[in-house]
Amino acid sequence: MINMYLNAMYGFLGDMTTIADKFDVRIVEVKEEYFKETPKLPRKLKKRRRKELNQEYSYLMSMKKYYQDTFGF
Repeated sequence: MINMYLNAMYGFLGDMTTIADKFDVRIVEVKEEYFKETPKLPRKLKKRRRKELNQEYSYLMSMKKYYQDTFGF
């Protein structure tokens, strides 16, 4: 009985680790786009795109914090 539970938990935690790694990759991509790509845009477009990137970065960081608080044993 306990083996079935441990196998299920191992698979679940493996999936969650994969998701957390994808969050880390996306956070790096957002930072790169913010600092490297947006300065090349016109002023109003740059302002709008940076606002979108800030919102996405905030969301990703909150999800990362939730993951660490929930699954950080």
